[in-house]
Amino acid sequence: MAYQRKTQDGQKQAQERTPLVVTECKVARAHRWDDGSETFDLVLNGITIYGCRFANGKNGTFVSFPARKGKDGKYYSHVYAVLDEATIESIGKQFDELLDK
Repeated sequence: MAYQRKTQDGQKQAQERTPLVVTECKVARAHRWDDGSETFDLVLNGITIYGCRFANGKNGTFVSFPARKGKDGKYYSHVYAVLDEATIESIGKQFDELLDK
């Protein structure tokens, strides 16, 4: 996965992000809200991340990590990890299984 980063001279440069090697991935808690949004707590390699959600982007569905809106109006993530497609699918299946109980 690539992303754009500005260099010191202001030019944009593409850089690669390698997916996290996931040894443990568990959805600890899941909730579907009345407005259709879905939030969940995720245990990823032993670290619990509260307030994750599913989001739809131009490249498909992805896991959105918790973020806060800054004074400049942009959102900044507290935690971020590049997840591969298999991990995202696993999270989705676990999410659905928790809600079906």
